[in-house]
Amino acid sequence: MKIFSEISKNENYIKSAMYIPLSADAIFRSFAVMHEGEKHKAFLIYYEGLVSNERIDQFILQSLHLIPQKSGDRLEDTVADRLLSINQLTIETEFEKVLDKVNYGGCAVFIDTIDKAYVLDVKGWQMRGISEPATEAVIRGSQEAFIETMRINTSLVRRLVRQEKLICESFTIGSKSKTPCSLMYIKDKAESEIVAEIQRRIKAIDTEYITDSGELEQLLEDFSFFPSPQILSTERPDRAASALMEGKAVVILDGTPFVLIMPINAFDLVHTPEDKALRVPYGNLVRIIRIIALVFSLLLPALFIAVCNFHQETIPVHLLFAISASRRAVPFSLITELILFEIAFEIIREASIRIPSTAGSAIGIIGGLIIGQAAIDANIVSPIVIIIVALTGIGSFTIPNYSLTFSYRILKYVYILLAATAGMLGLTFGIAVHICLLCNSQSLGVPFLAPFSDSTEKRGGRLLVDPVWKRYSYKNPRKWAKGFNSTKTPVKTTKIE
Repeated sequence: MKIFSEISKNENYIKSAMYIPLSADAIFRSFAVMHEGEKHKAFLIYYEGLVSNERIDQFILQSLHLIPQKSGDRLEDTVADRLLSINQLTIETEFEKVLDKVNYGGCAVFIDTIDKAYVLDVKGWQMRGISEPATEAVIRGSQEAFIETMRINTSLVRRLVRQEKLICESFTIGSKSKTPCSLMYIKDKAESEIVAEIQRRIKAIDTEYITDSGELEQLLEDFSFFPSPQILSTERPDRAASALMEGKAVVILDGTPFVLIMPINAFDLVHTPEDKALRVPYGNLVRIIRIIALVFSLLLPALFIAVCNFHQETIPVHLLFAISASRRAVPFSLITELILFEIAFEIIREASIRIPSTAGSAIGIIGGLIIGQAAIDANIVSPIVIIIVALTGIGSFTIPNYSLTFSYRILKYVYILLAATAGMLGLTFGIAVHICLLCNSQSLGVPFLAPFSDSTEKRGGRLLVDPVWKRYSYKNPRKWAKGFNSTKTPVKTTKIE
């Protein structure tokens, strides 16, 4: 609806739309504006707690009270000139747009005889300070993390990517929540088809409320029931900046400290921001250990079931006798025993996350020592099963991506059932089907196993860490060191007398 020129009609509409005085935090303040010796009624509206009262008093009320009595300009032009001290001033002609900006920390000014509203950005709500990452902690690297304010997050990214080609497009998601959202990408670096597809998917979202990036991720991904995540979620600005410089896009949703990186491949999920900062031997050692741990967390229980039930000849004799002796008094079958203790481990893991942090260590001690030892003494489980479950759980803790951890925890039970049904044949069949699904899956049209699925692309740095000179200069490696010979170049020293 269009804004009226009569102040009384505007006042009645605003009070009805904002439920004043029923809504206690909706503030309605009346005042007068003098112009050319004539007094004009005016009022402003805002929500307490979303705005800065000091900015309203200093930049709005005081500015309008000090309007020159004889300026020769129209009232609406004079008011606009007086309010230009505010960084973001917009002039709206519709009530709906005014209310949308007031709901997001704006203050709207209505003046008699003017059929427009002056909306000023005077946000002043309390926000969490920039702190260290909680889920992606590193030893060597940036210690900053995103927060819940979108504009702070975009500034953290722009501070690292100092390019005028860094585009930040704004969207609004949710017909009722009207949650602000930003799409960031580097012009001429990101593929235009991928950017257009992300824009299309964001605009096609039809929902009333959206408050978290996890919900947005599910609305943007390709396959809802595919176990592995197809969009990378991160709380680190340096990782988002690195993805932008690689030609990817970043989606930031207001109200959540996690941003979405897309498109990705399977290798992005198992890499950490610290890998590139480490020297080649250190980074490769960490990645090899991580790959071994990933295999343990996914296949170790199934491999144990297959070997013990179907392929005992592959086990050394002494180890086979030890396993048989440890399970002599256990009343359950091996598959039942393993699944029961895996479920118990999942319960302990979930409990340690949900309870207060001060009691988290106590839950670990109770679950690991008391319950585990008591289960062995009561002949409910065998010690070898405890070892298998512990190695599987520790291996899952090395997975850098939280969503990928859930994927492996689900697939682990699928592999256990296949191994219990057909041994190594079932395990091999499951691995083959899993690889076929990975080859067939995509992330915004990009193959999930790229670049290994495309023989024309470079594969360096995917499994192991490449040297930094090769990482950034493939055509002429180490050209910065051309002509430099460390054995012949003398070191200049300064003699201290």
